Amino acid sequence: MKSQLDGNVIQTISRTLMEEVKWDRSMVTTLDWASYPILILTFADIPELVYDLIDRPNERPWGAGEPSTAVVPSAISNAVFDATGIPLRSVPYTPARRSARLE
Repeated sequence: MKSQLDGNVIQTISRTLMEEVKWDRSMVTTLDWASYPILILTFADIPELVYDLIDRPNERPWGAGEPSTAVVPSAISNAVFDATGIPLRSVPYTPARRSARLE
C-alpha cells in the first residue's frame, strides 16, 4: 500500500511541477514520448514522503495511491501561496507560469 501511495504522489508531484501536454486550437500536439517534455521528476528530486496511513476497514475502498492525485496539486499550490502570497491555479506550476503570476 505504501509503495502504491509513494509512486502516485511522486508521479503527481512531477505532473504538477514539470510535465505538460501541449495542444493547439484543434488537437493535442504532444503525441509521443519524443514530443513530451524532457523535464520530469528524477530520483534526485524526490522529497522525503511522510504520512500516516489510517486503517478504516469499514469504509469503501478508494484505491491504493490514486486518491492522492486529488490533493497533491492543491497542497503544493497552497504551500507556494503561504510562502510567497502568489496563487497558482493552473498546472504545471512551471517557472514560466510562476514568473507570469508575479507580473
